[in-house]
Amino acid sequence: MHCLIMFGSPGSGKGTQSKLLPMTHISTGDVLRGSAIGQKFLEENPGKLFPDTMMDRIVQDTILRKVNGEEWYILDGYPRTVAQADVLIEFLKSIRTPMTVVSLVLDASIAMQRMLVRGRTDDTPEIIKERFVDFELKTAPVIHRLVDYAHVVYTIDANRTPKEISEEIKTLLGV
Repeated sequence: MHCLIMFGSPGSGKGTQSKLLPMTHISTGDVLRGSAIGQKFLEENPGKLFPDTMMDRIVQDTILRKVNGEEWYILDGYPRTVAQADVLIEFLKSIRTPMTVVSLVLDASIAMQRMLVRGRTDDTPEIIKERFVDFELKTAPVIHRLVDYAHVVYTIDANRTPKEISEEIKTLLGV
């Protein structure tokens, strides 16, 4: 079993790329939007991050439930804080699972355009700006924690088409 972290700013294509790879895809956003507690939190706190301890438990339970001996699985949207990264690393150590990180990097203006056209109700310009601020303050520092544990970190130019990006990722991972 091998954990692939799909890392990047809002709108960088984490979900799109995760769906294009032949692996079990665990999207924390989808998990939250699909649960009553997650839905209530998102409605009451648009654009805000779900509390760390609850998110940690949800991710660990989902990994143990969804990943059944497959070679690779993807975490999309997690970890988003340094505290979450620390918990994830300890969890992966406990289940003897290596980690690879794909870091998707793109211009903020392109990310904003992508988010405005994808049609989610919580993708308003104001909420998107809040997400970028949260990313810079809370999530961007996570990459430094992940680098310390990860088997390898690939930095990918995400200013290209989804197909170009996914072909590069597949080549790098050998899948």
